[in-house]
Amino acid sequence: MDTIINYLETMFGNLPNTREVLKAKRELLQMMTDKYTELKAEGKTENEAVATVITEFGNINEIADDLGIDEVVNSTPNEVKRIVTLNEATDYVKDSGTAGIMCGAATALCITSLCGFIIFDDILPKRSLISAGVLGFLWMAIFITTAVALYIINGNRNAKWKFLEREACSIEYGTAKELQKMYDMHKTMRAIYISGGVLCCILSVFMGGFVDDIIKKHDFGGAAFFLFVAIGTFLFIRCGFITKAYDTLLSVNDRKTISGSFVDGQDDVSQLTGKAKDIMSVYWPTITCIYLCWSFLTFDWHISWLIWPIAAVLRAILIAILKKDTVSGTN
Repeated sequence: MDTIINYLETMFGNLPNTREVLKAKRELLQMMTDKYTELKAEGKTENEAVATVITEFGNINEIADDLGIDEVVNSTPNEVKRIVTLNEATDYVKDSGTAGIMCGAATALCITSLCGFIIFDDILPKRSLISAGVLGFLWMAIFITTAVALYIINGNRNAKWKFLEREACSIEYGTAKELQKMYDMHKTMRAIYISGGVLCCILSVFMGGFVDDIIKKHDFGGAAFFLFVAIGTFLFIRCGFITKAYDTLLSVNDRKTISGSFVDGQDDVSQLTGKAKDIMSVYWPTITCIYLCWSFLTFDWHISWLIWPIAAVLRAILIAILKKDTVSGTN
C-alpha cells in the first residue's frame, strides 16, 4: 500500500495545493484503497494488486475529468524538473557534514591564529635571537594559510551540488519522508552542538583568569580565551552546515504545489521571490562577516557573540516584511 501512496503523491506533485485538488486526491486515494482491498480479498499477491491499481488509476490525465480537476490538470504546466534521489540527498547531507568540519576548522584556525603572539611573548626570553613577534607572525601565517586552503578545497569539493541552486529540482514523497525522519534525528544533535557552542563562548570569558590561576608561571589566559571561542564557533558552523543541507533539500519543491505540502522542514526564505530572496541569500554570510570583523578589530569576543541571537530575531522580522512585499507585488 505504501507504493500506491507514493505513486499517488507523485501523480499530484505538480498540481496546485488547493482545496479542489486535495479533495480529488482524497477521493482517488479512497478508490485506489478500495480496489487494492478488493484484489487482496480475491487472493492477488501484493505486487499483482499494486500493479493492477496503478494501471487502472495511474494516469492523472485519463481520470482528471471524473475527479473534477480536468481544467486544473490541463492548465498546469508540465515543467521538467530534475528528481533528487534519496541516494543523492544522503550524499549531499554527508558532504555538507564534511564541509561543516572543514569550514569550522578553517574558521577556528583563523581565530586561534592570534594565540601565537600571546604564547611566544610569554615563553620566550626577552633577549632571544628570534622575537616573539616574528614567531607569532609565522604562527598566524601558517594558520591562516591552512584555513584558506581548507576553504578552497571545500569549495571545489561541493561544486557538484550547485545544481540544487541553479536547476529546477524536486524530491518525491518517499524521499521527502525519509529526509524528514533523518532531519528529526539531527535536531537532537543540533541541540547538543548549539548548547556546546554557547557553553564554550560563555566559558571563554572566564577561562582567561582560570588558566592563569592554574599556570602561575605563564600568562596563557588570552590563548585559552581564543581557543574556547574557536571551539564554540566550530560547533556552530558544523551544526549549521548540516541543518542548511536539510533545509535546502526539503525546500526544493514549490510550496504552492501538492509536492510542497508534505514537507514540514521548508525554510521560510523559499516562500520569497525575486530581490527578496536574493537579499536573504546573503543575510547569514553578511552577519558572519560583521561578526568576524567586529571580533578581530575590537577583541570583544565576550560581547560579539550576541550578534547571533540578535541576527536571528532580525531575520524573522525581515522575512515577515519581505513576505508582505512579495505578496503585494504578485497581486
